[in-house]
Amino acid sequence: MIKAVLFDLDGTIIDTEYQSYKVKQELFLKLFPEIDIHQILKTSGMNFKQSIKYLMPNISFQEEKNVFCKLQEIREKQDLQNIVFQEVYEVISSLKKYNLKIAVVSNRPRQRIEQVLNEIDLYHEIDLIVAADMVNKSKPNPQIYEKAMSLLDLTSEECLVVEDSQIGIDAGKASECQVVCRKENRYNLSQIGADYYIDNLLELLDIVNIG
Repeated sequence: MIKAVLFDLDGTIIDTEYQSYKVKQELFLKLFPEIDIHQILKTSGMNFKQSIKYLMPNISFQEEKNVFCKLQEIREKQDLQNIVFQEVYEVISSLKKYNLKIAVVSNRPRQRIEQVLNEIDLYHEIDLIVAADMVNKSKPNPQIYEKAMSLLDLTSEECLVVEDSQIGIDAGKASECQVVCRKENRYNLSQIGADYYIDNLLELLDIVNIG
């Protein structure tokens, strides 16, 4: 029986994954035209620092800092209220009515997750936040989901993971949870290996049998 739903943040609750992909594509190809565009696709689900390290493993500390600052400047201009998936409010409200725990499990730092959740008026609806700076290894390593289950005192059979990126799906499956993937059809994003695929978060309610 499902007792908790563990949501990724970017691309699942807010439509930042696609926006981040466009930002990365524009900025990285402008600054480093030798980068293969297909490699940028593989950074979906990674935070900006992870993306920089993945795409440019030999970059100097100063270059990395400059690129990171430019990416952050662009992201901070986003109006999150305009890119939140609006159905998430109804979904979380319905899940909580049935006493399911709600967690946000993200590769972002905790402070930024809290800031985002406050901006979209969801902070007080979330029972648990597990962030990249709370574990030694972030997604695709399962440690971040394993920590969430430990803090909730639940087993993998009692938790449902909601993801959109390949590294998120891989982390959820490696933690032995069932994984729901919100399909992304706007660009060629790898989303292999999930147990369920949905177009709209409202479909979650049927999966946990409260629709």
